[in-house]
Amino acid sequence: MTVVRRLSPDDWPRWRTLRLAALADSPESFGTPLSYWEGHDRAERWRQRLTEVPFNAIADLDGERAGMVSCVGPDEHGDAELLSLWVAPFARGRGVGDALVGAVAQWAEQQRARRLVLRVLVGNLSARALYQRNGFADAGPADVGERWMTRRVHAGWSPGAPGVLRLPSGRLVRGRGLRRPLPKGPRPEFALYLLKREPPPVEWESRWVRWPDFGLPSDRAAASDAFREALSRAETQRVEIACLGGRGRTGTALACLTVLDGVPGAEAVRYVRERYAARAVETVWQRRFVARFG
Repeated sequence: MTVVRRLSPDDWPRWRTLRLAALADSPESFGTPLSYWEGHDRAERWRQRLTEVPFNAIADLDGERAGMVSCVGPDEHGDAELLSLWVAPFARGRGVGDALVGAVAQWAEQQRARRLVLRVLVGNLSARALYQRNGFADAGPADVGERWMTRRVHAGWSPGAPGVLRLPSGRLVRGRGLRRPLPKGPRPEFALYLLKREPPPVEWESRWVRWPDFGLPSDRAAASDAFREALSRAETQRVEIACLGGRGRTGTALACLTVLDGVPGAEAVRYVRERYAARAVETVWQRRFVARFG
């Protein structure tokens, strides 16, 4: 089991142990070398580090020290920066990195940050995969050999929750079949309902696209406008797209969102089937609609 604990300055011995291990294991990933900290290996310096940086946490995996992370900000632009994430070799691939990123995201939300930003080495493919899995997208070059990655900070859908599709930009959208009960947990903030008849009112903002089962939108221009609104809102809100079964019409709409988000039309159906539902986009004309969308 992974347990993440936030540290105070009094916890400096725990931080020191992990920091020195991280610098010895991955010196290229940190701004200061091991020799600096070995030369300043005093309790007051470690306390100072944990005081100057507002968020510091460590992770234990089955009772063993397994990882660490820090975060600063938010600055005047609303950006909080994730720093010093490291996972011990024995704990890699076991969810520790995800838990640490999740703790940072939760803290950044509490601080009302607008974005989380970080720098990652171009060649550190495992780290880049971790961040992409947690909603970060590439944002261009940083220092030599590094790239910026960013993600929005808001209480969005949980990655990996039923029906949640991650778009190429990192936005999360939930697809759902209305025949099934509303899932437990956070409710949508905006919903797009793809139905033949107007749906009953709901507690959140919603938009109706007239769309017969197994068919195509009655007004394709209105549907396109609704897709664009859903994609825009997904950057900062929990967006749900739903039809009765959650496969044909919902899958088609999700595929159109992926096109708007950069996936070629010829590849959009496969993208959704691999990441949302294997039977999404049920008919030949729905597949043609996606291929020609945009």
